[in-house]
Amino acid sequence: MKKILYLIVLIFGFAGTLSAKVTLPALVGDNMVLQQKSDVKIWGWSEPDASVKITTSWGSKGSVKSDSEGNWNITVTTPAASYTSHTITVSDGEPVVIKNILIGEVWLCSGQSNMEMTFTGFWGSPVLGANQAIEESGLYPGLRLFTVEKNSATMPQKDCKGSWQISSPAATRNFSAVGYLYGLELQRILNVPVGIINSSWGGTIIEAWIDAESQKDFTDVDLSLLNNEKFPVYGKPVSCFNGMIAPLVNYSIRGFIWYQGESNVPRFSTYADKMVTLVKFWRKLWADDNMPF
Repeated sequence: MKKILYLIVLIFGFAGTLSAKVTLPALVGDNMVLQQKSDVKIWGWSEPDASVKITTSWGSKGSVKSDSEGNWNITVTTPAASYTSHTITVSDGEPVVIKNILIGEVWLCSGQSNMEMTFTGFWGSPVLGANQAIEESGLYPGLRLFTVEKNSATMPQKDCKGSWQISSPAATRNFSAVGYLYGLELQRILNVPVGIINSSWGGTIIEAWIDAESQKDFTDVDLSLLNNEKFPVYGKPVSCFNGMIAPLVNYSIRGFIWYQGESNVPRFSTYADKMVTLVKFWRKLWADDNMPF
């Protein structure tokens, strides 16, 4: 009987391997906005040494072979911004279709509680004008919102948790109020789709959003706190970069908005230098020394 059960498990396991689909990161999914007129990366994971192909509804194609660990990365060219809904098909033998994609402008917003604060506010104090903003948010389906789930990590992560949401009362009420209003203003002025990625965490220090190498010369930074389980997660250097920025780096964006500073008041004298370090580091991550910040 045991041999029969083992054989059944083995057969189903083998069948599962044959039918395995590519795995995509959270950022690469339905309703996303891709940066216009750019060479954007689509990436994910498959079986080792698998042939992965991408076909887009606007005509750009690409193919690549996954490495020995199953990682793959394909670059496709995007057209000018428009409200035309697109699809991308990714396949290593079994297709995965990403739907309702728009081409436009993509921005990353980050920081601490002032950036994290939603229209519902904190402690029962909603943002001024919240009801009207929430009610009207359904009028802007070209505005897409992605919130990165909070994650303090000791090592850079490959993926994050979250999903792209179309602007609507349900999606907007729990999104960064500053991020939403910034995206809405961009859409109104530029008349193109806008995607806003919100990666923020109330109470965090600026050091949490920078890698260790970039801040090794700051004498007021204790990098060993990253591995101290008793220390508050939002106060650990490098932790938010590892968990909430590193997974985003492949995604093409136009620029950053930042709202943080209160948690660095005890070390205010070094904040300006750390701000410069953050800006340079993030621009380096996205390979653009002139990226708007």
